[in-house]
Amino acid sequence: MTAYFHSIPILFTLTLTLFFGFGLYRGLYQYAGIKDLMLLFSAHTVAWAAYISMIYMLRVQWTPRSVWSIYWLLGFIAMGGVRFSSRLLKELMSFSQGGKSRVLIVGAGSAGEMMLRQIKTDNKLGYFPVGIIDDDPNKRHVSIHGIPVLGQQEIFQTWCGYPSFFQMSPKFKVS
Repeated sequence: MTAYFHSIPILFTLTLTLFFGFGLYRGLYQYAGIKDLMLLFSAHTVAWAAYISMIYMLRVQWTPRSVWSIYWLLGFIAMGGVRFSSRLLKELMSFSQGGKSRVLIVGAGSAGEMMLRQIKTDNKLGYFPVGIIDDDPNKRHVSIHGIPVLGQQEIFQTWCGYPSFFQMSPKFKVS
């Protein structure tokens, strides 16, 4: 058992070296996404496999395979949790209605999704999206980033009767 404790500094050195090699310490984790998670998965798996290979080559005492599986799983959860917690906290704290203008977004396509994402991440805009209006019947009764797609634009006139709503429509110039 003491051989394992002596190998822990090697594990940390190996893991840090591989993480730097994979570029894990170059990202801003408040903007972390799926690519960052996949990169973390790859780097952690390579470090895990290299450490196990080193343990077997050095003929350190035999260990049940479940220990290595649990180490991989808990390590991945811990590293992913640390890296993605700042983004999670930012999203949870920035998306409260307190004093914001309620808006309906017209268009559930990629431009509307980009607008919704910007509204949700930029607290300084002062908007709180309550729904998305779209003509496409295939997009009804779904949600984008937790905001429901309400259906046809006729619904828009009904919702606009309320004084605290206004429309946001993405407009892009095509050159």
